[in-house]
Amino acid sequence: MLRFLSVMLILQMFITTTQAQNSGLKGKITDRAEGKPVGSATVSILHQVDSSVIASTVSSPEGSFYFQGLSPDSIIIRISSVNFQEYLSFITIKDGLRTLAPIMMERKNKDLASVTVVSRTPPVIVKGDTSQFSAGQYK
Repeated sequence: MLRFLSVMLILQMFITTTQAQNSGLKGKITDRAEGKPVGSATVSILHQVDSSVIASTVSSPEGSFYFQGLSPDSIIIRISSVNFQEYLSFITIKDGLRTLAPIMMERKNKDLASVTVVSRTPPVIVKGDTSQFSAGQYK
């Protein structure tokens, strides 16, 4: 009897796991300004409840990514790449494969408020066999 219950419990866990993880998610990442694919971007899927990471991957050189074996759930998609602003989207995964609309990434702008260039004379200048010291550097 105990053996029968153990087998039934293991079988039930296997069936539940198989049924719960039959969803997938795929998409493509492109640069909004140039329309080119964004390769090597980090794509993470997080639980919407506590922001814990479910899965993570890197986009292909063509900008595509694919997740399989996901449980139906409300998730957050986070995409980050060098020179691009982070992308966040809240979606719900249901049974089956879900294909996202093309994801357009915005470029980061790095504008400086001001630039200050400071010039100093070196403390010692060597000319041939002579060393010339700048007295103003030794205050």
